[in-house]
Amino acid sequence: MSVINQMLKDLEKRSDDNRDVSTAAGPVTPQAKNKTSMALITVVVSVLLTLVLVAVVFLFQENQLLRQQASTGDKVLWQNQQAQQLVAAVEKIAQQSAAVNETVDDLEQRSLEQKLERKTVQKTAQQPANEAEIADVNSDTERTQNDATAADITPEKVQTTTQVSTSTFTESRRPLASANHHVASTELMRDTQLSTSRQMQKPNETTTPTDTTNLRSISSESSPSPEHSQPNAVKPSLTIARKQLSSAQLAAQKINQAEQAMAAQQGEQAEQLLQDALLLVPNNKQARKQLAAIWFARGNNQAAVNLLNQGISLSPLESDFRLMKGKILLQGYQRSQFQNPAQDSPLLTQAYDTLVAQPDVSQVEYQALLASVAQQLNQLPAATNAYQQLVTLQPNQAKWQLGLATVLDQASRFNNALAAYQQALAIGGLSTQSRQFAEQRIKELGE
Repeated sequence: MSVINQMLKDLEKRSDDNRDVSTAAGPVTPQAKNKTSMALITVVVSVLLTLVLVAVVFLFQENQLLRQQASTGDKVLWQNQQAQQLVAAVEKIAQQSAAVNETVDDLEQRSLEQKLERKTVQKTAQQPANEAEIADVNSDTERTQNDATAADITPEKVQTTTQVSTSTFTESRRPLASANHHVASTELMRDTQLSTSRQMQKPNETTTPTDTTNLRSISSESSPSPEHSQPNAVKPSLTIARKQLSSAQLAAQKINQAEQAMAAQQGEQAEQLLQDALLLVPNNKQARKQLAAIWFARGNNQAAVNLLNQGISLSPLESDFRLMKGKILLQGYQRSQFQNPAQDSPLLTQAYDTLVAQPDVSQVEYQALLASVAQQLNQLPAATNAYQQLVTLQPNQAKWQLGLATVLDQASRFNNALAAYQQALAIGGLSTQSRQFAEQRIKELGE
């Protein structure tokens, strides 16, 4: 602003000078006036342009300064937020640490209280024992005095022995003393007893071996027993250990969770848990069967068959895997025959190959499925063996006798078939149609 004022003053001065010049020169012509006005306009325009330029520069600088201040404010605000979050995290960690410390202190306090209670109980239990020791020592002392009198032992010796016993008993009545004091008192008693025994064992015509024995018994009975000694103080400690489960234990846990999920109609969660169990223990038969059943129920037959094939490879003697696979393949065959009867499907043959690999399984459901599949494929020896297995497993079921008779009839073993038909009728329990069929075949075979 001072620059602008200076320029205005210069313009006024120039205009005054021009007036003086024009006055001195005489009358001004119109041309001179026009030139003067043009110069004045030029100067004014220049001044205005300069002012506008200065204003623009000033506004630009102010804008830049405001932007810098705004960015600095945002940065400071962000730093404040980060600092607040950090302080909150530190406070949370401090609270958790304080809670853990309180828990540890509580556990230590409980441990100390329990140990104090045990010590109190031990102290209470020691009192009757100490009273019994008093009675034993007194009785032994009386016997010693009587023996000493009988053996002409001097009263000084008896008094010495009594003092030793009394001091020994006094020392034994201090079970709560420190360990060092107890050891020192024990050594002192031992030295006193040895000196007294040596004094008693000096050559004396009236002393008998019985006296030494009594003194030893008094010393041994009056000496403090380890049971009544105060145990060394043990500083309480708390140990928190994390037990790592084995793969089998983790798999069993996941199977249990999967069963709970299936009970709660959460099939996807149960499926994932069973897959995790199989990853941990591939030989887990229960998890494999349950997962195959879930996939079969969802219509994913091929995945179920592949899963069972893996189980058969791992456990070739597991008949449940073969039974489930045979059921899935048989159902797929029946569905394909219903949709297109003219088309030949290999599923029935695959089911037969799966089941016939173990023909002697002692399971009714397994043998019934094998007999049905073998009979449909006209595999009469396998069907005959399966029905014979069924007759052995359930001899009172007429339907198995009738099935055996039918297979034997197809194999042209008519005599055996006739006997089987008759046995089926003898057992009874057949439907009307089955009974009529058996009676008709008996008549035809009998002719």
